[in-house]
Amino acid sequence: MELPTALYEPTDDGYVATALTIGPWDPGLQHAGPPAALLLRAAEAAGGVEGGQTVRMAYDIFAPVPVGPVAVRTAVVRPGRRIELVEAVLTGAEDRPLMRLSAWRMRTRTDGSATTDLPHPAAAARSRAGPRTPPSSPRRSPTTGPWSGGSPPAASIPPARRRPGRDRGASSWPASP
Repeated sequence: MELPTALYEPTDDGYVATALTIGPWDPGLQHAGPPAALLLRAAEAAGGVEGGQTVRMAYDIFAPVPVGPVAVRTAVVRPGRRIELVEAVLTGAEDRPLMRLSAWRMRTRTDGSATTDLPHPAAAARSRAGPRTPPSSPRRSPTTGPWSGGSPPAASIPPARRRPGRDRGASSWPASP
């Protein structure tokens, strides 16, 4: 079997997903990674900040994305000279939204230099706090008692006892092993 050369083939009104986008659960549905990459590419192309860089992304998956034709529409929700919010929406048949990306983009320094001589904020806070001394007794874990460090044992989460008509919300509660 010969594999396609791209995840998506461009068409006049969007893209057609190739076999490379098929997810592991259903051969008719895409894995979320390829449409997420397509949305990010579209958002970066739509951005208006000169020399901008995407600094924060949030994806919303509204419905499974079928393998087949899809379209992407973009909008700059919050324009600006230094920072902007770009939204990209992936739609399927009948313009039904399937995924959405909200991407904050920020202008980078024009001279290309980076400040490298600043300490990390956590290191600066530790140096202000003074030297650390080990505790005289072992720390206590809220679930397992004395704890000498490292990874604590995993907590078991048994099903909660529910009272019909009275309990709502959580169906299990953490308990110590």
